[in-house]
Amino acid sequence: HTNHNLMIVEEIEEQHMRQQAYADGSQKSFLQSWEYGEFLKIIGRTILRLEIKEKGKTVHQLQCIENKGSFGVHFLYLPHPQINSAYLHAYIAYAKKKGYTFLRIEPTNTLNHTNIQTTPTKNRQPHHTWVTDLTGDLEDVLKNMHSKTRYNIRLANKKGVRIEEKKDINLYWDIHEMTTKRNKLVSHDRAYCEALLSSSHCRQFTAYHEETPLASTIMLEINGVMYYLFGASSNEKRNYMGPYLLHWHMMNIAKKDNCHTYDWWGMAKKVEEETKNATCFHNFCWDKDDELNGVARFKAGFSGKHIAYPDAEEIILNKFKYTLHTLKNKIRNNKNIVGHQRQ
Repeated sequence: HTNHNLMIVEEIEEQHMRQQAYADGSQKSFLQSWEYGEFLKIIGRTILRLEIKEKGKTVHQLQCIENKGSFGVHFLYLPHPQINSAYLHAYIAYAKKKGYTFLRIEPTNTLNHTNIQTTPTKNRQPHHTWVTDLTGDLEDVLKNMHSKTRYNIRLANKKGVRIEEKKDINLYWDIHEMTTKRNKLVSHDRAYCEALLSSSHCRQFTAYHEETPLASTIMLEINGVMYYLFGASSNEKRNYMGPYLLHWHMMNIAKKDNCHTYDWWGMAKKVEEETKNATCFHNFCWDKDDELNGVARFKAGFSGKHIAYPDAEEIILNKFKYTLHTLKNKIRNNKNIVGHQRQ
């Protein structure tokens, strides 16, 4: 362990990653949950869990993903921690001592760090998301939706669309293949989705008309939040509006399960209405060239709130090795990042 100004950083060996909210009442991201770490282990990722103790008491915990590159580069990826400057410095001291080249961090809060060499990098997790508040009455949620969204929910109902909950990777993958080809998207591979579905926190919902599957989703329900991780829609019967009824159904399920938030897990970046290239729908504006332009209108129609996460950064611990690493990766771009269009 590393002692940094009387803070001791230790590896967590067994399951006691805290599930409760942070002291200020905000929620811990599912990316920092024990369950998500266990899922990543199934698909072959190396997980490092650390905690900081002050006077023998645990004050912060962190889940990291270890990565190895060429030239002896070894780095830690920190997805969605909420962290203050003092704790960050303690983890940096630990990582330096252990010989890591850099830390890639995507925090949920803005970092006020000093005396640290950082460089901006591309966000791997959604940089922007859209959340629908489920704490009130669901009828109010419905009323707040765009009239066209409500109309499409009613239309799907009228046409006899039904929703089933059942885990079936073959069904999901068939529809998923149609979606990625239609929208030219980069996606996770089948093994990733299959492993994710095996988690007890994951659920799959599918909209059908008669025996034809119209749309299918992989959802994660954890810590009072229902996350819409993956979704796919068929090329058939698109005028039956299956995805609209599907999400309304899942909101109802989330509410029954006492979820306070429906997180759409990815949204276009918000822009002002007068911005050049802006397109607006239901009090939300985005750039029509945004990679998430295709889903922004759909999600905005359900009403909600836009959340922007801070920019991702890389904290450089070994300048020489880091320079070699960046030279090698110069030719790589967004094409490797899931959810982004192939250029």
